[in-house]
Amino acid sequence: MALIERVVVIKLLKILGVLVGLAIVIAAVYNAGNIVVTLPTFQKTRGAPTQFNRFFSEIKVNADSTYSIQLRDVVASARTDTEGPKYFSMDVTVSTPSKKFAESVSSNPEAAINVIRSVMGRYGFDEVKSVEGKEHLKREIKNSLSQRYGITDIDDIYFEQFYQY
Repeated sequence: MALIERVVVIKLLKILGVLVGLAIVIAAVYNAGNIVVTLPTFQKTRGAPTQFNRFFSEIKVNADSTYSIQLRDVVASARTDTEGPKYFSMDVTVSTPSKKFAESVSSNPEAAINVIRSVMGRYGFDEVKSVEGKEHLKREIKNSLSQRYGITDIDDIYFEQFYQY
């Protein structure tokens, strides 16, 4: 009889653990009054039709009615003047008051990521090592996104992660 009671208690503890984990995830999604929408998207890897690169985009509606569009795990080829491929890997956030722009990016984040990749392809490693180089890069990404989506009210571009390899 004691063995059966132990098994029941263990199963109840597992269920309780799952419920607590779910509560933590829900609390994280609704952090500090901001609504977060996570949209997993997939993009085919060039030359390998059965493999996929996964990246995420999130849209946060801030308290001041601006939108923060986060594009995560963006990988772009760098312009190379030396041998071998070089890559940038980054998480990019675009801040805008435009709901239209936020909805456009959320419905098709691949288009925004392709714009960012095309801009990044014009830069080499040495050009973005300095603060001035990154600021120039941000301005060019901002101009390219504005041109692609036909809007002018992109407030700023932020790099949360920026790796070169």
